[in-house]
Amino acid sequence: MVISHNDNNVDSYNPAVVGVVYDVGNADFHISARSTDIKDGKAGFSWAIFLELPAPYVCQTKVRASTSVVPAKTFSHDGFDGVWQSTEVRFPDSFDTTPVILAAASNLNANVHKTAAVNMVRGITKDGFVMAARNSDCQGGSCGFGYLALAFMAVAESKLYLGTGWVSQKKFEKDCDSGD
Repeated sequence: MVISHNDNNVDSYNPAVVGVVYDVGNADFHISARSTDIKDGKAGFSWAIFLELPAPYVCQTKVRASTSVVPAKTFSHDGFDGVWQSTEVRFPDSFDTTPVILAAASNLNANVHKTAAVNMVRGITKDGFVMAARNSDCQGGSCGFGYLALAFMAVAESKLYLGTGWVSQKKFEKDCDSGD
């Protein structure tokens, strides 16, 4: 189970939220999340679950994937101009349907302070998305990101089960306030 913060159908400010998956069952799971931002707002999540099915089971799915890295950006320390950075990402080839995007921070082997940036996938379309991030660190530094875009295609027999989806927006208070 993997989750990634997004702004899917968010109708207000989208704060830097960190989520944790727990109690993963056969048909459901739970997410606990908190804001690291100095402003309140709403956030949602994309999710994907990967299972390798034991013999003789197979499922009927075919998935298109696109993966790459988003080059490192330099962030100022928390609370100052430059704490937010964003990069427009275009897929090499457009998807037939809107993909689910999973993203994670990466130091990309940079030889500078690796800041604790919280990534947010925004404005997902068939052609790309915006990788936004907010530094939650007390120091400035550099951070890049990796992403995996997934979309279902034609049906084909496979031993790998993949489920994807979105968790709708929830309200989060600013960092250190009740409800963050």
